[in-house]
Amino acid sequence: MKLLLILLVCWVHGRSTVPFRQVLVGLLTQNASSESIQSGTVPDPDWKALGLAGIILLLYALLMYRLSGLTWGLWYDGLSLLTLLILTEPVPPNSWSGLSISVLEPGSVSAGLEDLLQRWLRQWISPLFWFVFLGPVGLLVYGIVGMMLPANARNSGFWLKIQLVLDWLPGRCMALAVALLTHFMDRLALVEQRFLVFEDSVPLLALMVQLGIQAGIGKEKDSEHPRNPLETLMHQVGVFALIGLALLTIYAL
Repeated sequence: MKLLLILLVCWVHGRSTVPFRQVLVGLLTQNASSESIQSGTVPDPDWKALGLAGIILLLYALLMYRLSGLTWGLWYDGLSLLTLLILTEPVPPNSWSGLSISVLEPGSVSAGLEDLLQRWLRQWISPLFWFVFLGPVGLLVYGIVGMMLPANARNSGFWLKIQLVLDWLPGRCMALAVALLTHFMDRLALVEQRFLVFEDSVPLLALMVQLGIQAGIGKEKDSEHPRNPLETLMHQVGVFALIGLALLTIYAL
């Protein structure tokens, strides 16, 4: 059933213009300090924030437990679908095509690429990943952590550390996906060097994407209908991720 819910979410997001997640984040952060949001500073949480998060999770878990036995689980699946719609937001394809990174020096880091990959990882890949592994409660845990952070948060803080922990495995899996889709053996050594290092997954993912793009730029130029190499690669990675999640839901979980 998880696979069907994920496919439904992909279908709805692909045809709806309602920014479900942005509306909820706006409601939760409307009283936040604009200065802290612009600077990306994340204050350590107080006990009220932690207590509120705990109460929300407890009530949600109890509600899902009660709904799981009603009407063959249809209410449970319906609330799971609603949670997925609210807490996920795919990156529009035109965002990749609009990012000009056709010329990049080896080893350089594109800030625009990192920001877009961070959005893609935290608002789409990681939520789906934790939904598959831990169900709607795991999805809600990830969603609450993400909503406690400004979009451009970079400094250390309680919520950011938890975010990095939750993004570690999905981010590494996506880095491996990029390696598999480009020059696997050349990229594998780089992934192995940084796979077990506890750090933000976005810089590693950005580096893997850049290397993959550089390897494919020449082929794109020789084609009759050249496409943005970033858009092509991220489309392939997105399809690969959905196939991987589908296999997990069918055979492993």
